Amino acid sequence: MYEAILSGSVNREFSAVELEILKGLANGMQTKELALALRRSPATVEHYVRILSAKTGARSRAQLVAAALGVGVLRMARCEERSEAG
Repeated sequence: MYEAILSGSVNREFSAVELEILKGLANGMQTKELALALRRSPATVEHYVRILSAKTGARSRAQLVAAALGVGVLRMARCEERSEAG
């Protein structure tokens, strides 16, 4: 299993909130989940998604994620599988 993480490279094109939204989208989070996690309203999250779409030219959330991966803002990392002690 993989999860998206921020690459750690300096990026002046996206704000910290935009980066967190990109990471959440890449990890399959829906608008309401992102809003809860970021302590923002769903409308605010959607506003940021529109801003990100305008910045990247993406027409879908999938294209946003692809663009973020393509420019190196996000990278995919293997999740450590955890065995249940028992």
